[in-house]
Amino acid sequence: MNPVTLGFLVLAAVLVGAAVPVLFQLRATLRSAQTTLDELRPQVQRTLTAVEDAVVRLNRVSSDVEESAAQVKAIVASVAALGKNVSQFGASLHGAASWGSAIGPAFVAALRAFGGRRGSDSARPTQDGPTPPAIENAQKTPQEVRS
Repeated sequence: MNPVTLGFLVLAAVLVGAAVPVLFQLRATLRSAQTTLDELRPQVQRTLTAVEDAVVRLNRVSSDVEESAAQVKAIVASVAALGKNVSQFGASLHGAASWGSAIGPAFVAALRAFGGRRGSDSARPTQDGPTPPAIENAQKTPQEVRS
């Protein structure tokens, strides 16, 4: 036999001798993994079912939250519009109050002047107390007010 062939045979025998225990260990490891997977399969199946149920519930809750958010958005818009209307109404009331306080005394004086109250009646106290000076002055002529 040729020395090169003999070298290859020896090398092959050493490799097979080293590979056989490794292959046996690999076979035992694969059997153990198969046994473990067989034992865990029902637990994994239950876990996957529970996760699937949780995902379905989360999807349902998220759709409810989206619907509620749309409703809340509409409510907030309505409240904002109401606030704007109340603010405008308040500004209108403020304007009316300013107008009323400016015109009111003159209107009361005109009513008294044309309503038949004359002379000493205008100086007579009202039910609420004495007549305010602004109304008394509105009933006087400009010459009387200056003096």
